Amino acid sequence: GARSNIQDGCILHVTNDLPCIVGDDVTVGHGVNLPTCTVEDGCLIGIGAIVRENETIDAFSLVVGVPARLNRVLPEDTYAGTGLSAALPTREAFELQMQRLFEQRERTLGTVLATRLPCSLVEALLHAGRIDSNYKVKQLDDRDWARL
Repeated sequence: GARSNIQDGCILHVTNDLPCIVGDDVTVGHGVNLPTCTVEDGCLIGIGAIVRENETIDAFSLVVGVPARLNRVLPEDTYAGTGLSAALPTREAFELQMQRLFEQRERTLGTVLATRLPCSLVEALLHAGRIDSNYKVKQLDDRDWARL
């Protein structure tokens, strides 16, 4: 789908009769297995999840685990008006999302990974003091943004 992001190491299975369908604004984490299933718009599929064959993941679902199960339903306005989508964020969208995360006190690394940044980049930004231990942006220069 449009603006969807399939991370490294994912396996998507199809057969002659059954497709694997990924909707718009979907992020599929590293190493996910999607066998002949349907993932509707706005979903986040957690790293390493294995979705059951022929399963339909409802829109705006956060799905994790083996086998994959619903963790929670995301608000339908998750991406509305924020400039955010499953695509890599712009500088402004990243700053906005980091600020929103801080304000909502969602301060876990898993939440930061939902911004679609590689874990190694988040760790590098932490180590360099560009974001604090609560993942709030402290200072990012043009060199940092070139890496995003």
